[in-house]
Amino acid sequence: MKQHEIEIGKVYVAKVSDKLTKVRIDDVSPHGGWNATNLATGKAIRIKSPARLRAADDEHRSAPTHKEKGSTGEKMSGLDAAVKVLAEAGTPLTIKQIVERILAQSLWRTKGKTPEATMHSAISKEIKLKGADSRFQKAERGLFTISRASDHF
Repeated sequence: MKQHEIEIGKVYVAKVSDKLTKVRIDDVSPHGGWNATNLATGKAIRIKSPARLRAADDEHRSAPTHKEKGSTGEKMSGLDAAVKVLAEAGTPLTIKQIVERILAQSLWRTKGKTPEATMHSAISKEIKLKGADSRFQKAERGLFTISRASDHF
């Protein structure tokens, strides 16, 4: 956001301690930025830069989430979408193919510049952390498939 767009008394979505939360801008801080109230905790905080503010609350409410499942019209997580695409494919796919199919079906939205890297990292992390319980497995170099051992979708 731009500094001139910030209004005293308005509620915004802000990044506070690496989390997005609602804050109300109370007044201009004499030390720069704004004094605000974290609406989740009720604590007074200082917003030093307009870059911490993501959107006015009314704008944020209409944005789709990434974690809900698709049947309600909202988006599912990237990993859930990858499971769905791999199950439909029935054959191992590259990360690029997985992401292309996910985005073509509008199962997952990202504003990131490297969705393939994000997806590769997430799938690899799940395989590493969950081992045999992972929803994914590496078929061969550069190819991933869903785990045959369990029914994930």
